[in-house]
Amino acid sequence: MPRLSELLSESDREKSRAWVEKALNPEHETDIPPELYQMALHGYYFGFEAIEAIFRGYIDSVDQRTGNPIRIPYDLETVVALNQAARKVAYRQIIDAGDIQASANISSHDREWARNTLARTNKMREGKI
Repeated sequence: MPRLSELLSESDREKSRAWVEKALNPEHETDIPPELYQMALHGYYFGFEAIEAIFRGYIDSVDQRTGNPIRIPYDLETVVALNQAARKVAYRQIIDAGDIQASANISSHDREWARNTLARTNKMREGKI
């Protein structure tokens, strides 16, 4: 079974490497080391088993062809990439809920307010905010 990084195009691998670089070198000083922050974020999104996999450095699985147990490497690049993807999913859910609320509020606010609200959520959806 191919690793996640092997399934990505070269441009997507570059994005993933850039995310790792950015995650390990935050713009603002923090009281939590970036690696621990990524682990905590990963646990928040994927549960404690994901943190255990990080500590082990692999995920136990079964080869579908042979039925033999295998270990799939679980590196920092995979962790950060999955965190980014989970964050995007969570943001998308928030934006969709906001769109529903904005549509419902059109009758109680003026049309310009609704238009501005929807324009802002569209920018958020496109990643421009």
